[in-house]
Amino acid sequence: MIKIAVCDDNLQDRNAVIKCCRRYMEEKGTEYQIAEYTSGEELLSGIDADILLLDVEMDGIDGVQVKNMLQRRKSDVAILFLSSHTETIPQAFGRQVYGFLGKPVDYELFREKMDFMLEDILEQERFVCCKNADGAQKILVNQIVYIQAYGKYAKIFLTGQEKYVFSEQSIGAWKEELEAYGFASCHRSYLVNCYYVEKIDDEVQLCGKHSLPVSRRMEKAFREAYKEYLWRKAK
Repeated sequence: MIKIAVCDDNLQDRNAVIKCCRRYMEEKGTEYQIAEYTSGEELLSGIDADILLLDVEMDGIDGVQVKNMLQRRKSDVAILFLSSHTETIPQAFGRQVYGFLGKPVDYELFREKMDFMLEDILEQERFVCCKNADGAQKILVNQIVYIQAYGKYAKIFLTGQEKYVFSEQSIGAWKEELEAYGFASCHRSYLVNCYYVEKIDDEVQLCGKHSLPVSRRMEKAFREAYKEYLWRKAK
C-alpha cells in the first residue's frame, strides 16, 4: 500500500494532481490511498504518507515551510513540489525532495518523477546480511546511518539505536556492496549513507547529532558523490 498526500490550496489544481495520481497508480497496478489537504496547517496536523505532492505557494504556511517543519520532525516522506514559479526552486531542495513539477502538471513528467520516488520507496525494503559471532542478521539498508572500520572488521550504526552492530565484513567490502545505494566514503574509516547527511564542512554532520571526520584525500570525491546523490533524487 502506497500512501499519497496532495496538499494544494487551489481546488482545481488539487483535483488535477489527484487525477494524475489515480491514473498513475492504476497503470502500475499498485494498491494506494490518497489524502488531500487544503493548507500547510492542515497537513502538519496529521500527515501519514509515503509520497507528498506539495504546492509551494500557499496562504499561511507555504510549501517550503512545510518541508522544513517535516524535516525537523525527522519525517521520511518523499516530497515532490508543485509550482508555477521557478524562482522558489533554490530554497526548496532538501534531503527528501525529489524536485519540481510546473503547473499545470504534464502527465508524462509526472510519471517520470513518480517512477523514481516509487523505486526509492520500494528500495527501502532492501536489506543486507551482516555476519558475526551471533550468526547472520538482516539489516534494512535505509536504517544504516554509517559504517566505521574496526580493524579488518566493521561497526554498523543504525538510526534510532545507540548500540552498533558488529560485522565480520570489512568496510571495503561494505563499500562495494552499498555504493550503488547512496553510500560514500568521507574517510578511509567511515562509509556514510548520504540520505542522513545534513551538512558538510570540516566534518560531516549527520541526522541524530553524529559528526564524522572528512579526510583531505577523500573530501573532493565525497562532496561530488553527495552532490550526485542529491541531483539523482531531484532530476
